[in-house]
Amino acid sequence: MRKDISLKNLHFNHQNLLLSFVLGVVALVINLYPVPFFANVQFILGNTLTVIVAILCGPWYALITSLLASTGLMLIWDSYHVFVIFSLEAVFLGFCRRRDIYALYGSFIFWAIIGMPLFYLMANIFFDLPAEHLSFVTLKQAINSLIYTSLASLLILMLP
Repeated sequence: MRKDISLKNLHFNHQNLLLSFVLGVVALVINLYPVPFFANVQFILGNTLTVIVAILCGPWYALITSLLASTGLMLIWDSYHVFVIFSLEAVFLGFCRRRDIYALYGSFIFWAIIGMPLFYLMANIFFDLPAEHLSFVTLKQAINSLIYTSLASLLILMLP
């Protein structure tokens, strides 16, 4: 026997949905202008809003925000890896929050266990980077994430 799936069984918090879309669009615009640090190293600050949504609203709302934020990065970097990596990070942080794991710890766990190995694998397959640069670029991604996760945690504590 087959059961039909109906949309009336799905429950959405409309305020969370609206917040995730609004912050996702703002994150998309922010990610269009990454902050240059030195050489080719840039800080991605728009993902701070994804972490805020993950903490406040949960994993699936964070996924919506992350997909919008990652669109900005895809447009400037012309690389689809951002959808995979940052979407997984958003969902992971959302589930960490459900288990009362602090966002910064969750981010560190994600990048140590999932993010850096996955990024390294994807970079080996899809990017034309010299082998000696690959470790630095992979570590830079994790450090950047820890920075924007720290910033998101501080913003949540400071804002009502």
